[in-house]
Amino acid sequence: NIFLNKLIMDARIIMAEQRYFEALKFVANLYVKDVACFTQESLSQTLEKKTLDRLSINIKSFIVSGISGVGKTLLGKSTERYGFTKIPGVTTRQPRPEESAKDYIFISEEMFWQWQEKNRFLTYCRTNEVWHALLRNHFHLLASGEGLIYIDRSVPSTIDIWKQLPPNSIDLVYLVAPSFKVLYDRIKARESNRKNRENSLTDDQILARFAEETEEFRMSLSLPYVYIVNDSIERVERILCSKRIKTSNNNNT
Repeated sequence: NIFLNKLIMDARIIMAEQRYFEALKFVANLYVKDVACFTQESLSQTLEKKTLDRLSINIKSFIVSGISGVGKTLLGKSTERYGFTKIPGVTTRQPRPEESAKDYIFISEEMFWQWQEKNRFLTYCRTNEVWHALLRNHFHLLASGEGLIYIDRSVPSTIDIWKQLPPNSIDLVYLVAPSFKVLYDRIKARESNRKNRENSLTDDQILARFAEETEEFRMSLSLPYVYIVNDSIERVERILCSKRIKTSNNNNT
């Protein structure tokens, strides 16, 4: 049974990788010719090159999206060194051991619907079997253009937010892993390193997330995302904060 279960899981992982690669080719096809000639790695890199000019020269606020395990949280925290502040989203999921109230507003599902009845949310959606929302007062902070702000949102949520923002007021960043294997290995390592194993994702839950978020990857084409390959968080940080890094270095000399 153990051997058979492993064979079944391996087959499901292969299918998940195929769906991911098809989604990558679907997105890249808008920008790249002959996508069938590329590997996952080369197509991801080419997609970045083709969309990087969308990024503001002196980025102020941004929304970051991407499939679970791609490095959104780590990227956000790295930009905080250059003055960026996260707007915490509302969620009904349990907090991870490394998370605090600064990262998310964790509430029960009952309270979630109480807040919704009071019209406190600008937008809300169900992703990965839990509810997520953005508070109206936080949206006004984002739309004001004041301060250095970032938020971590799913593609459907970003679509709703984008419709209500002033034109070209923020940057949209979609993080892409170098390959599906790298993505899968990252989330497996993250979950296996959890101190509280009861809250860690099972293999079934990981694949369910990938299935849902791979479809969201396709949906990302409806927005002017900059696709950035997270092969190194330091490299992505340099792309997003290059001008601020230079300013910081000049101030220190």
